[in-house]
Amino acid sequence: MTRKLKVTYSRSNECEVTGKVSSNDEHAVIELDGATVGDRIFPQSDIEWLDGNLKLERITPDGVVIATKGQTYIVTEGDPYRTGTYTLDGRHNWRYTFEITDE
Repeated sequence: MTRKLKVTYSRSNECEVTGKVSSNDEHAVIELDGATVGDRIFPQSDIEWLDGNLKLERITPDGVVIATKGQTYIVTEGDPYRTGTYTLDGRHNWRYTFEITDE
């Protein structure tokens, strides 16, 4: 069995001119046994500009601590965590979903 951190980064934005809303989800799965403190959750992404990059701040026997430049999230195994929706200006929104599984 391997402990895995599953993360979804969901964002949406509304066009100022047309009012059309577009949304995207990005997913990451990290094996915690091989992860390193300081690792970025989405290392190849350039879409996290709204809130800063998610990074593993600490790995514990019960879960992980994940941080951005402005937020810290404590995620424990078996307890999925979904943030509220954040907004930059009412038109750009994002949220995170975290889950640790033992597969």
